[in-house]
Amino acid sequence: VADIIESNMFSIVLDAQSTVGELLIASEYQCKAGRYAACLTISRCSCACACTLSKRSLLQFVD
Repeated sequence: VADIIESNMFSIVLDAQSTVGELLIASEYQCKAGRYAACLTISRCSCACACTLSKRSLLQFVD
């Protein structure tokens, strides 16, 4: 019985260590995804501003 308990405890420790590793990988992925989303948002806003400004300047030449 003691061997089974010891085996189960060892298995729990290994599973916990594996889980910690997976959580670290997931955390790094989330950080990278957040940075990517921020860069994408900034680039979209920049494009929208550029388009708006170019349309305004074209409308000034037409009038």
